Amino acid sequence: VNTALAINDGPCAFRYPRLTAESQDIVCGEDILEIGKAKIEREGERVAIICYGLTLSHGLKAADELAQYNLSPVVV
Repeated sequence: VNTALAINDGPCAFRYPRLTAESQDIVCGEDILEIGKAKIEREGERVAIICYGLTLSHGLKAADELAQYNLSPVVV
């Protein structure tokens, strides 16, 4: 929301999914994110898991499972 409020040179929209979302343990900060840049949720190497929105919890779970195979993916 803070990023959307900072946009002053063009339109901005919010998307609300129709389905019920599972509980997220993600804390939203007050940071203003740079448009066009990704946020790295977990550092890693050799493998990348790229998530958007509600799929982040699945990406983090997949990273945990890959750790059992000595892989440490970055989660974006």
